[in-house]
Amino acid sequence: MTGNKKDNSATITRLGTVARLSRTALAVRLLAHGFYAGQDQIMLALGDTEGMTPGQLAQQNRRSPPNGDKNDQSFAGTGICRA
Repeated sequence: MTGNKKDNSATITRLGTVARLSRTALAVRLLAHGFYAGQDQIMLALGDTEGMTPGQLAQQNRRSPPNGDKNDQSFAGTGICRA
């Protein structure tokens, strides 16, 4: 029984490491295109529709209005969308 707990703990540790490395790899790839981590979800949401208001976008991505405004302004500054 004790060995099983050690195996589970090691597995959970490895899964956490893989998850962190995956997020880092995604962040590096996004940054190469001028995006920050998390902005990929916004781009996916925008790609699925003809357009969204900032409020609709914030609601779909579960963002609070101040954070949504910062992201919208960031995208508008790059010319990706209009704020």
